[in-house]
Order: sequence, then C-alpha cells, then structure tokens
Amino acid sequence: MATSPKPMTPQFDEQLVNLFEEQYLPLADTIYRFGFALTLSLDGAHTCVRQAFQKVSGKLKELSKSLDANPKSVLIEACWQAYKDTKGGGASPIGQSAITSALKPLPIEGRAAVAAIDGAGLSPSEAARVLSWSEVELRQHLASARRTLLRDAVQL
Repeated sequence: MATSPKPMTPQFDEQLVNLFEEQYLPLADTIYRFGFALTLSLDGAHTCVRQAFQKVSGKLKELSKSLDANPKSVLIEACWQAYKDTKGGGASPIGQSAITSALKPLPIEGRAAVAAIDGAGLSPSEAARVLSWSEVELRQHLASARRTLLRDAVQL
C-alpha cells in the first residue's frame, strides 16, 4: 500500500525570521510614510512598500551578514527603487489631504529628500547614498523643497 507523500512545508531560518520581525517590520509605518510622500497615494504607497518588504525579505541572509546594514536605510532604498520600477507607484489616484496638497508642488526628488531626511530621519550622507545621489545633489533637492514648503505654508 503506497502512501501519499507528505506536503512539503517551507523551512524558515528562525534567526532570519527574528531579524525581520525585530529589525525591519517595526519600520513599516516609516517606510509607508516615505512611500506616500513619493506617490501621494495610499494605493501607490502600499504598492511600493509591499515590493520593498518583499525585496528585503529575499535578501535577509545577505543582510544578516552585513555589519553596516541599517534596516531603515535598506528599506527606504528598496522603497525608492520600487517607486522607480513602478513608474511612480502605478496609476493610483492622488489623495486630497493637506499633506498631499503641501507635497504635490514638489518634484519627486524634493519629496524624496524631504521624506528621507525630515520624515525618516536619515542623515544627509545616508539619504544621498540610499537615493543614489551625491550629497551636493541631495542638499540642493532638499533646500529647494524646503523653500517651496515654506513659501506655500501660508496657504496651509
């Protein structure tokens, strides 16, 4: 009498699961806010964040061996790449909130710089590395975005 094979259950490395749960998942809100600043859309942010976490979860073994891997930087970089890969988070409708109205006049580079530094709290050098810009470019985008936000703040 033949027995049917037991279904294979995926085997997970407990240390990698713990790393993901303890170091990366707590940053979901920060990464979502970064994604929203990029896309100005709840659905677009969801798409970028989902792709970012999927990409990072696939690289956990490599990331666990890297002593200088900052989880926040890794996720923001993955979210930025997801945004670029989806050409702006897809065709999601832009929201109507006050934050959307404030960020909408900014070019994407300005929104990314402000969200990475002022929103996520990265240092300028870390943000420049994550966004693949020179530090001078980052500071130019950031200064321009902050000027626009200050100029338009009266309307908020």
